[in-house]
Amino acid sequence: MLFKGVVILALLQWIGLARGDTCSTLEAIGGIEVTYPLDVAYIVEQQEYWSTSCAALLPSCIIFPKTAAEVATIVQVLNNNNEQFAVKSGGHNPNNYYSSVEGGPLISTIRIDQAVLDPATGIVDVGPGNRLDGIAAKLQGSGWTFVGGRIGNTGVGGLVLGGGLSYMSAQ
Repeated sequence: MLFKGVVILALLQWIGLARGDTCSTLEAIGGIEVTYPLDVAYIVEQQEYWSTSCAALLPSCIIFPKTAAEVATIVQVLNNNNEQFAVKSGGHNPNNYYSSVEGGPLISTIRIDQAVLDPATGIVDVGPGNRLDGIAAKLQGSGWTFVGGRIGNTGVGGLVLGGGLSYMSAQ
């Protein structure tokens, strides 16, 4: 019975990969949220760009991983096809195709939004789905803060890759 399930999964993966369609392949594998243009989650995520030109680019689907293991699965599937894709942390970058894509899959990190403070070290484990104002809210009342950019809706991924100046940078 297990062998039959593995064969069916391999066949579904092969069919999806033969078409080079990450969205269908991930949906067939199951366990990872994949949304399409008429889904509410897709529409809402497409509205969460700082730049209207980025929002105008329409991905074939939006994938919402919740864990690093799900991201690894997505990367494995992407590695076996030829699609253009993008990864979106906060969507604050004004450049088309940096966190937006036309016709390929978009990976939204919004569901990977942990912010776990270790009060002994002052280190916060922050997921790429957070925006800076969200981290501030999660640390509220802890006696700790973080040094990040000045624009609260910037995503953690963009801040790490692109940098930013904090109100505390000069201190």
